[in-house]
Amino acid sequence: MSLELAVKYVSFVMAIIAFSYAFHQRGGAFIIPEGVYIGSFTAYSLFQIYRSLKATALDFIAAGQVILVVPIIIGLLAYARLTRFRWLARYPVAILSGVGAGALFGLMVRGQLLAPIGDTVTAVSSVANDPVSRALFLVLLIPIISLFLYSRTFADIFHVKGQRLYYVQRIGRIAFMIIVAYQCVSPSRMAYIPTLFQKVIKPVIDDLVLLFVR
Repeated sequence: MSLELAVKYVSFVMAIIAFSYAFHQRGGAFIIPEGVYIGSFTAYSLFQIYRSLKATALDFIAAGQVILVVPIIIGLLAYARLTRFRWLARYPVAILSGVGAGALFGLMVRGQLLAPIGDTVTAVSSVANDPVSRALFLVLLIPIISLFLYSRTFADIFHVKGQRLYYVQRIGRIAFMIIVAYQCVSPSRMAYIPTLFQKVIKPVIDDLVLLFVR
């Protein structure tokens, strides 16, 4: 009998025994497949973790890239939660949170701020079919951004009436509301209204009518 066939037979028997949970809850028979499953899954997971760690770090460390010992140590500090030195586990969590937030923030700034500004400046400085709209966007960019300054130190100069840049924020507010209004009533948005009424509002009204008629 091959090893593969033996594993299939054993797995089938364990599955049948596991069904005893439906009749006797966590009895003596169910403990056997439960232990086998948890043990085998844990062993397989540890083996996969070792293979991944060996391919991504240990082999490179053996080749001379000793600096990779640092992330391994940081990762192992997470297991300090299982000891009385639980405070050590805060360091890998803080590092992962900081790196993740920094990476996402950098991508958001580049994709949503720097890229549009760069494209606009390039379009304005080059010969374009519609340079007026691009120049207008470039002029209104700073006033619109000033709407979203929530720092007390830097926002008062924009948001407190009588300050030097108060009207910059007002111009940005007007321009921003015009943009929002256009997006709300644009033909592409208005085209969804019949669909919204047909698929969402009308079924609700029909159900309410049937409820009160009955």
